[in-house]
Amino acid sequence: MNEQNITRRSFLRRATLAIGATLYTHINGRYKIALGAGPVAYKLRILHTNDHHSWIEPTNVTLREGTDTEPSIRRDFGGVARRKTLIDQLRTTAAPDENILLLDTGDVFQGTLYFTQYNGQADMFFYNGMGYDAVTVGNHEFDKGQVPIRDFIIGANFPLLSANINVLPTAVLASALAPTDVAVAGKLGKRLIIAKGNKKIGIFGLTPPKTAALSNVGADVSFSSNLATIAQAQVDALKAEGAHFIVGLTHVGYAVDLQLAAQVRGIDIIVGGHSHTPLLPTNNTALLGTNPDGIYPTIITDPDGKVVVVTTVWKWGRWLGDITLGFSAEGSLSQINGVIRPVWAGGLGNPNRSLLTGEEAEIPPDPVFQTQIDTVYKPPLLELQAKVIGRTSVLLDGDRINVRNRETNLGNLIADVMLQKAQLDGGQIAIMNSSGISKSIPVGDITLARVIEALQFDNTLARVDLTGAQILAVLENAVSQVDFQNPNNSSGRFVQVSGLRFTWATRPPTGSRILSVMVQSLSVAGSRARAGIKSSLTPIDLNATYRVITSNFMLGGGDGYTILTQGQNKYDTGILLVDMLSDYLSANSPVSASIEGRIKVGGEIYLPNALQSIVPN
Repeated sequence: MNEQNITRRSFLRRATLAIGATLYTHINGRYKIALGAGPVAYKLRILHTNDHHSWIEPTNVTLREGTDTEPSIRRDFGGVARRKTLIDQLRTTAAPDENILLLDTGDVFQGTLYFTQYNGQADMFFYNGMGYDAVTVGNHEFDKGQVPIRDFIIGANFPLLSANINVLPTAVLASALAPTDVAVAGKLGKRLIIAKGNKKIGIFGLTPPKTAALSNVGADVSFSSNLATIAQAQVDALKAEGAHFIVGLTHVGYAVDLQLAAQVRGIDIIVGGHSHTPLLPTNNTALLGTNPDGIYPTIITDPDGKVVVVTTVWKWGRWLGDITLGFSAEGSLSQINGVIRPVWAGGLGNPNRSLLTGEEAEIPPDPVFQTQIDTVYKPPLLELQAKVIGRTSVLLDGDRINVRNRETNLGNLIADVMLQKAQLDGGQIAIMNSSGISKSIPVGDITLARVIEALQFDNTLARVDLTGAQILAVLENAVSQVDFQNPNNSSGRFVQVSGLRFTWATRPPTGSRILSVMVQSLSVAGSRARAGIKSSLTPIDLNATYRVITSNFMLGGGDGYTILTQGQNKYDTGILLVDMLSDYLSANSPVSASIEGRIKVGGEIYLPNALQSIVPN
């Protein structure tokens, strides 16, 4: 499949000219698309989430970036207790003719200590309580092997879906399979039909073909890659079984969803996940914590010229998608309307600050869910944080004045572990912004709490393909705001790296300070055995493409790294850097990371006394 670029302009052109649609939007972010297929005779309303990643409690995001005179404004979003309240409200207030489905497209697992402690069982409790109708299996469902996903499926009050998972009878997962291809509650199948009103809704699921490389699948389970062929077979089977309308519930990423919509006949809507793509209506001006990467909903035409709707809602339960499809008596899609609904949580300060324009008050948490969190699931996490997970024989330096001005051993360790984690995905270089490193880890035993303090922001492992020229621009940005007079004011955009070494000069103007960049060969990239491999270093090729491992914050353009947003094959794995480093420490202690000359100052330099002690020779 070739990736399609669906821009705002191309969306409007396709929706307005090719389909004859009229797009209406309003200040509150609601939209209505009239397709001119006749009066609406049946409404299918889909509430949807994706990439929950065990975020049982809310997460904090920036609503407005700070300036020299005003601080940043942040806000909490999400959490299952508030999601439950919102879903219940929408069900209660729905019109009698709105046939509601609640769907999730996978990666329920991995991302917080709730998964570390409960292996998906806490998530299962809350998903059962919210009353999901169907959930797709994502790649992170296999991060701890087949047992957690098997137990999640068996305990679920809803069916799990994936049409491209192949399970041998000898696999651990085999006991969770439905007896036929049709999924039922507590079992995994390829597809199912749900009757709503006087119509039958056919749903099929897809899981990333590269799950074996992205996760820890284990024996006797594999994933087929011919997604368009598989999807077409499921659509045909559902139609043969009497389905009036077809939903693709996919965990393969927005770009692939667009391709499937264009290649497969008979799908009405694809509800997607995996790529953590934020979509918003064209003129949405609300403060929702991120900028959109596309249009919600995106409209594609299939090989027969039929309209296919594509949707997805960012990540971590921060938003709830709410889309209603209106069908004519002949079964043609006639109208689309709905809205992205932020799951507004707390974080307004004490006392509460005034709400910004477009910001809404906190949704009250469901009392049953909140009590369960506070009294059952959360207390053991406090004990988990006090647990010793490793040991270091040296001080792991995460001091602000050091990580923002020079290479440090903690920065090296984090970057190395990031690269090692991504080796199966072809990682060649790791680049970590220093603002993501908060504190040093002292010599001795390391508790999980220490790791959380060192990596206190909820950053996740991400990857992107960049050219050598783009990497050079990244490094120029990294050294662009080192404060020579007051190193304590240096920007957090300074980086810690693995898989490359670079030399920079302090005197040239910003944008021309990088003197040289050397890249290690893929055979040694990510290795912790750094000694004796200098011969593998080669000058960066500005025209070549490299797979860069980074954080989701940088991937989204944080700390001025807009160049990363222009890369190819962007993917946020959802793996918390805290979990990644904790796992490494548990398996490799004691650690003794060192400074290795990965970042050097050379050429014509200016070093006032304040910098003499922190810039290596």
